[in-house]
Amino acid sequence: MSSHLKEPLSGGTGAERLASHELEDLPTPLHQRKFSDVMFCLLFVLFWCGMLFLAGAAFTSTGGVNGYERLTNGVQYDGAICGVDDAVLKKDYLYWPNPA
Repeated sequence: MSSHLKEPLSGGTGAERLASHELEDLPTPLHQRKFSDVMFCLLFVLFWCGMLFLAGAAFTSTGGVNGYERLTNGVQYDGAICGVDDAVLKKDYLYWPNPA
């Protein structure tokens, strides 16, 4: 494709029109295009299924750990989650003493 053409897909006007040998370098028309990378598409879909699985696992109780509640609420030294577990159900806040 010639680099001097400003609008190679439209063909330009007058002296800027494409020659027959330049038409071969143009992109394939839409009606002739097809899906060519099936393996990557399957890998990409599998990747997103894994991401959705991990997101679901993060927001639910997994393996006896209360998922996102351990990140959003305070946790005691014994692993009880403030405001969630029975032992500290009415204690919603976390207290960090000043060590200085």
